[in-house]
Amino acid sequence: MLKIKVKANSITNLTDARYFAAREVTWMGFCLDPASDDYVAPQKVSAICEWLDSVKFVGEFPLTDAVEILETATQLNLHAVQVHRFTEPDDLSELQRRIPVIQEVVLAADEDPAALADWMNSRAALVEAFLLDFVKNRIGWNDNPGWQEWLKTACKNHPVILNLDFQADALPEILNTLSVYGLAVQGGDEEKIGIKSFDELDSLLELLELPEEHAVE
Repeated sequence: MLKIKVKANSITNLTDARYFAAREVTWMGFCLDPASDDYVAPQKVSAICEWLDSVKFVGEFPLTDAVEILETATQLNLHAVQVHRFTEPDDLSELQRRIPVIQEVVLAADEDPAALADWMNSRAALVEAFLLDFVKNRIGWNDNPGWQEWLKTACKNHPVILNLDFQADALPEILNTLSVYGLAVQGGDEEKIGIKSFDELDSLLELLELPEEHAVE
């Protein structure tokens, strides 16, 4: 059992799915954007999910309207949806009435932290959590101390799932500095069908383990 919530991003194969389920992550994400390298067809998502239990399935959607997202969520029996930063508030409101919403925010190196804080405040009632992605633009934990200070406030004010590239030995510092709602982690391609190494993820997730009586729900 884990001391905080963990989301496994963009699962593409059953090997990853079984690994993360065994590690008792909270959410397992599947990319439903056909333009992405991580895209998984709905039929394959259904096939993978049939092998799993005790985990929440999240559809990771491109910028599209709420009706289409809800139709796919119903088809795949999703427990939550992850939507694009530029999803309109009206669509967020429509979605949140039907299913929990995680809004992804891919951070830019020249992001205006004050403007981002105002933006998050304006959408806080419309989402279950914000997933702040520092990985896609290769922004590291130690790249800008100003971000660390900003994140302290953001994590106090909002449920934040943090997608950040760092070594496992930096995790205690991060958890002591930030009151994060959850962490996002990534699987990867199989070396062969059903075969891959999880050494780095093992090191990270072992640091998050707690005795069962203290684990998150």
